[in-house]
Amino acid sequence: MSATPPSSRPPTPADAPPLALPSAASDELVAVGVSGIHGSGLFATRDIPAETLLGVAEGIATKRNGPHVLWYDDEQGVQRALRVTNVLRYANHARPGNAAFYGLELWSTAAIPAGSEVTLDYGTDW
Repeated sequence: MSATPPSSRPPTPADAPPLALPSAASDELVAVGVSGIHGSGLFATRDIPAETLLGVAEGIATKRNGPHVLWYDDEQGVQRALRVTNVLRYANHARPGNAAFYGLELWSTAAIPAGSEVTLDYGTDW
């Protein structure tokens, strides 16, 4: 799931761990609600411009795929998996999505109006 971050992404110091960015951003910009896509979903609590950091995935390292598992490349290019345990795990699939993970960071890829569901394109496996 690794990709080039949005152009407006602030540079991250090379020595900073992936979880160094504040995860509180997710609590301010998004909240969990009832989804028309599937069960619970992640929703914008206010208008969110494109290329906005929505939050940082937090969770438990794993080696197995499953629900709420995010695969990403770490700073050394090693593929890792994290079972996401914070609110970001509620981002449902849509094609095209309006957000994407870059490493452990979830960024909006399009403007998301307040009350709209934050969605990801999970890829061709879904």
